[in-house]
Amino acid sequence: LLCPVLLLTSIIAVAYMTMYIYLASSTMDPSSLTKMMTAWNEHVPSALHLDNHGNMEDFQQAYAWALVFSLVWFYFFHVAIFTLVTALCVSHWYFYRNDQAQCGGTGWRTDTTYGWYPGRPVALAVFRVVRYHLG
Repeated sequence: LLCPVLLLTSIIAVAYMTMYIYLASSTMDPSSLTKMMTAWNEHVPSALHLDNHGNMEDFQQAYAWALVFSLVWFYFFHVAIFTLVTALCVSHWYFYRNDQAQCGGTGWRTDTTYGWYPGRPVALAVFRVVRYHLG
């Protein structure tokens, strides 16, 4: 039960940050935009410089589309992590439920298995996803 709560909390946090950034960029005045572009141009390579003569509405629209893309990407990333954790839990249970030596994360034989607790299969799956699959 821990994994869905963590993923839901993470998705809510990403959505909140995305909305906060969108509101900050849509309510930005032109002088702040000029300061931001100047600061950006001082710290990035010349290939990524922003044009100071650009239209404010074009910048805000492009920024909004970039935020929509990032929100969709984060959403599907979280869905993939949730699917992978579920698949790891089920596959570990299926392949190791009858193995006395490695059934510690399956939930079977909880009275004879050392270190079993509710939620251990999910904790092991999250550990495996973070260690082996997120790079």
